[in-house]
Amino acid sequence: MDKRLTETDSEPWCGVQVIDLDTGACVHWFRIDGPVGELYDVAVVPGVMRLMSLSFATNEVMGLITHDPLEESDI
Repeated sequence: MDKRLTETDSEPWCGVQVIDLDTGACVHWFRIDGPVGELYDVAVVPGVMRLMSLSFATNEVMGLITHDPLEESDI
């Protein structure tokens, strides 16, 4: 990886890219800065439209509400 980064005059960064498997294009991405230097696992969560991650050290987590999946009859 170091050789490839040097060849392209790039620096390493930690983040996630969402790749459209039909086109091979990167359709979304986000970069993770700070103490995180490497991700070891990423999972696909079928049926989830607005997945997010919150830190326990932020105020946003205090307003997070979760629920069991709704049944068709509940809608």
